[in-house]
Amino acid sequence: MKIQKIYDKYKIMPQLQLHMLRVAGVALIICDNFKKEINKDPVITASLVHDMGNIIKFNLRLFPENLKPQGLKYWEKVKKEFTKKFGDDEHFATEEICREIGIEETTFKIIKGYGFSKGENTFHSNDFSLKIATYSDHRISPFGVTKLIEKINGSLERKYLNKTSSPQIMERVAKIKDCWKKIEQQIFNHTKISPEDITDGEVTRLIPILREYDIQTS
Repeated sequence: MKIQKIYDKYKIMPQLQLHMLRVAGVALIICDNFKKEINKDPVITASLVHDMGNIIKFNLRLFPENLKPQGLKYWEKVKKEFTKKFGDDEHFATEEICREIGIEETTFKIIKGYGFSKGENTFHSNDFSLKIATYSDHRISPFGVTKLIEKINGSLERKYLNKTSSPQIMERVAKIKDCWKKIEQQIFNHTKISPEDITDGEVTRLIPILREYDIQTS
């Protein structure tokens, strides 16, 4: 089934669709320039579905511009439907949707690997499909493609650090951040391009193509 039909079926917010499409665009560019053999389908598929349940955690009133054209009441209703069906955990919701779709096990393992806090495990993994898919997520800001360090220093550090954070937490976050920098090095040691070659323009060009991507299911 094409990913756009899946987005429509599950009433995925346009801005959330765009985020996952952008992540998939970054991943596709890396895969197409990767010098080692890699099966790119699980990487792209995981990128296109990895945040399917995220409406559960959204404060819909924060960014009213993202609610057009349906409006706040419509998306509040969708959020209630998600919460009623899946509960309050957006990660659980994403995994359940992926099971409903019939996502293959190889792709499912990648989906479970997303998240800043999993950087250490990803760094030590030998799975470049996992590295590429999850790294690509850290190249996308709410406004498009950005540098890895800018994404980490922005939304990710704000999520994990605050004024009351202990030295131990700060040290832990710094260690994870360093792992993501090393993951970037690991990936681009095997590509024909550099991180700077992945631009917002190149990713935007791929979005219409990716909307037609045919998700492989078991």
